[in-house]
Amino acid sequence: MKLYYDPISTTSRPVLLMVETMRMPIELQIIDILSGEQRSEDYLAINPKGLVPALEVDEGFVLTECAAILRYLAGQFAPSLYPSEPRERARVDEMISWFSTDLHLFLDVMTVYPRSFLAGAFSEGTTVEMAAFAGPHVAKDLTLLDRQLSAQAFVAGDVLTIADFLGVAIITLADLIAFDFSPWPSVMAWVSRMRVLPGWDVTFAAFEGWRAAHLTPPPS
Repeated sequence: MKLYYDPISTTSRPVLLMVETMRMPIELQIIDILSGEQRSEDYLAINPKGLVPALEVDEGFVLTECAAILRYLAGQFAPSLYPSEPRERARVDEMISWFSTDLHLFLDVMTVYPRSFLAGAFSEGTTVEMAAFAGPHVAKDLTLLDRQLSAQAFVAGDVLTIADFLGVAIITLADLIAFDFSPWPSVMAWVSRMRVLPGWDVTFAAFEGWRAAHLTPPPS
């Protein structure tokens, strides 16, 4: 079984963090997305979408999409991360959907991307307008998450699940712009709990290096 990934990819880091933390027997192969390797003929033969991550289970089965890979690997190697009890599983799925849609859109796509990966792609006025539109949504979402985490250790309850791996990658992408999370102390405490997982350092090393080189300070 082989995982194709790039550690600077926000959708790769959740899978890598789970694999490294749980010491899953997965072969790892980096696909350098900054150089465009994901568009190479060799990789497109594996994943025609030209995206990472991709999990090659065997010659006839390749699984793509971060959440699908998280669910599959948890089922294979760490069932506790994706509980079988219907309500507990539904809560995990709920958080995965919410992180992947609402929070990702307003925090990452509309707030972080225009001031990091897509810096210069929009006029300054458009960037400011997007941030102004997204700001109240980000605050609402983080307030909801903070309230939830004030009563439990992890995003879907008191035990670690695949939703935490996904959520922490989406949240910490905002470190690229030195986003201020201080109004949400329970979110910050949860991120701190995630940072001590055994797989954190190896998973986030490349991202932290890239962040240090490209950090965009928040507007004054």
